[in-house]
Amino acid sequence: MKKLKQNRLKVILRLFIACALASLSAVAVVTYLSELGAVDATETIGIIEYDWNTHSGDITISESGAYTLTGNTNTYGVTITGGDIAITLNGVNMQTAKSPIVIQSGAAVMLTLLDNNTLRCIDAEGAGLQVNNGAA
Repeated sequence: MKKLKQNRLKVILRLFIACALASLSAVAVVTYLSELGAVDATETIGIIEYDWNTHSGDITISESGAYTLTGNTNTYGVTITGGDIAITLNGVNMQTAKSPIVIQSGAAVMLTLLDNNTLRCIDAEGAGLQVNNGAA
């Protein structure tokens, strides 16, 4: 068991070094490692979770961090206004009159899709995922 933890720590350290050289954020690295099962991201960086089945209202994300969205909504959307954001959509069904997810100028987003996800703007002029100029 101890050897397994040491090997895991070596892999994590190597990935952090490689990502630092490649200029990736620590949030992106920890989120990726969490998906591989190497670390528990909720313990490491505190992932903020929103479930559309229990949450009502639009969500504005402006602070760097890791976020997870789940559930269904036909009304509410997500606007990302800034920061280094790692966002995971896990079984999301968003079909709204406006663009369900908008990434504004100044925001840097790493998007991860788990399970089946639907982002649909019912308005013919909108997009399921709107990325404004100046967003990354």
